[in-house]
Amino acid sequence: MKRLSEVCKMLGITRKTLQQYNDIGLLKPTAKTEGGYWLYDEDSIRILMTIQVFVEAGYKRAEIKPLLTAKQDELPGILTDTIEKLKAKRVRIDGMINYFQMLVNIADLPPEAFKTFCRVDLNRAFEQKNFKSFFEETLDIASGKDGEVVQASVAFWLRLSAVGALISKGADSEIVQDNIKMAYESYINCILQGLSDDERTEFDTFPIANRMEIFKECVLGLLSEQEVIENLTAQCGKESVPSIKNAVLTFCEAQSSKKED
Repeated sequence: MKRLSEVCKMLGITRKTLQQYNDIGLLKPTAKTEGGYWLYDEDSIRILMTIQVFVEAGYKRAEIKPLLTAKQDELPGILTDTIEKLKAKRVRIDGMINYFQMLVNIADLPPEAFKTFCRVDLNRAFEQKNFKSFFEETLDIASGKDGEVVQASVAFWLRLSAVGALISKGADSEIVQDNIKMAYESYINCILQGLSDDERTEFDTFPIANRMEIFKECVLGLLSEQEVIENLTAQCGKESVPSIKNAVLTFCEAQSSKKED
């Protein structure tokens, strides 16, 4: 037998929760001490663990009681439904993790780029006139099967945008080149996410000059698309696109030269 306080500590629940379970007849203590302390035996603790799984899966308390007394032939269906609910919750949690990882990338931006991004992102939310829908849409994207790729893609785009917001610093300035380097690392991460183990091993053997050429072609191709040009111009100004191109060329040339030396 374990006291209420021990059960709470063991399962990470509160006294109030157990008292509520008792009040609605979901789970009553097995016995009480002479001093009035509630006691729970092993069977009660197992039932409580099952209740907590149902709670995590999203069942309401009123729905849980009949689940605990279901017939044996009903159990496979109940358990399957619960598993599906938990899987859906896991997907959503993964989406939240990826979303907050995106926020980490945003928070790490230089101040000029951070202000620019926040202004544009809030404008998108205002355009939808529904912040809940905007947030749900973002979570759906982040929790998809390619969530890690999306995360790396967002980091890549943020760093390019940051360079566009830093045009006054110069293409060869340390802060601009640092952001191009992070854009390059995010781009490589995107590539690696789509490769098999054997392909990753082969990719690791590519000379740095070859990688720089791949990166340069990708960015220059991206910056030639009209929609991208319009977005960057609206976000960072009309000089942002040529500034990013110049910074990327400077980075690739410097990295290739280092390898050749």
